[in-house]
Amino acid sequence: MHRFSLFILGLLSLGQTALAAGPDAPAHLALWRSYTGVTWQQRVDAHSVNAPIAGLHFDAAGRAFVSTPRLISTQAPATLSLLDTKSLSGPARLTAFPSTAANSISADPRTHLRNVLGFYVDNRNGWLWALDQGFVAGEKTAPPGAQKIMIYALSDGHLVQRIPLDSVADREGSFLNDIVVDEARRVAYIADSGLRSAPDNQAGLIVADANRGTVRRVLNQHPALMPVAGLQVVSHGETVWPGNPIMLGINGIALSPDQETLYWTVTTGTT
Repeated sequence: MHRFSLFILGLLSLGQTALAAGPDAPAHLALWRSYTGVTWQQRVDAHSVNAPIAGLHFDAAGRAFVSTPRLISTQAPATLSLLDTKSLSGPARLTAFPSTAANSISADPRTHLRNVLGFYVDNRNGWLWALDQGFVAGEKTAPPGAQKIMIYALSDGHLVQRIPLDSVADREGSFLNDIVVDEARRVAYIADSGLRSAPDNQAGLIVADANRGTVRRVLNQHPALMPVAGLQVVSHGETVWPGNPIMLGINGIALSPDQETLYWTVTTGTT
C-alpha cells in the first residue's frame, strides 16, 4: 500500500468529509466474488450475458449499483446497473443505470457509457461518478472522447456533468482502473494503471475538478505507481495469467479519514 501526503507536497487539495468508521467487524464475513452470467430485466434485454461483475457500491437509500465492464464481451446491454438485492437465487438480475440507451456502444462514444470498471457513489451531492475507460472488447484504441467521467444524479439518472479525459489519458495505452471522490470539493482522483501499455506502463494519477471543469495528470510513471518487473501475481494460491504475467500498476485508490492522504495499491507490486 502506498500513501501520498497531499498537504505536505501540495499537489492535491482535499476537503472530503471523513469516511464513516463502521462498527466492529462481524465474526463471519461473506466474501463478494465477481461472477459471470447476469440477466438484465428490461424485456428487450432479458437474457444472460458473459459479463463479470466488478464494482459494487450502495447509495444512502440502500440501492446497490454494480459495474459490468465490457472487457470480455460487448454483448452486455449495460456496463453500469442497479442490482436486484431481493433476488436470492439464479443469475444476478440487473437494471441498466441510468438507462439502456445511455449504455449503448453504438451511439456517440462521447456521451454514452461504454466500459465502466470503477465508479463512485457520492451521497453528499446525490451523484454517481462513472469512470468510462472508453474502449470495449476488440478495440485497440478508445474512440475520441470516449475516455471520460459521467456524473449522474442518483435521484433520477439525469446527466449532471461530463468530464472528458483524452487530454490526460492515452487512448491506446491507458487503463482507467479506479476512482475516489472528495465529495466536499467535488474532486475526483483516478488510478490509471497503464495496463494496455505494459510492460512500459503509462501509469499515472489523474485529478478531475468538477467545479472548475479541469483535469490534470500527476506522478506519471513514478516508481510508486509502476508494476514491479518479474513479479508473479498470485491469487488463491494460483499464478494469475501463467506464462503471460499480468503487469498492473496503480489500481485500488482511497482517501484517508482525515482527508490529508491518498492511498493506492499496485497490483503487480509488493506493497
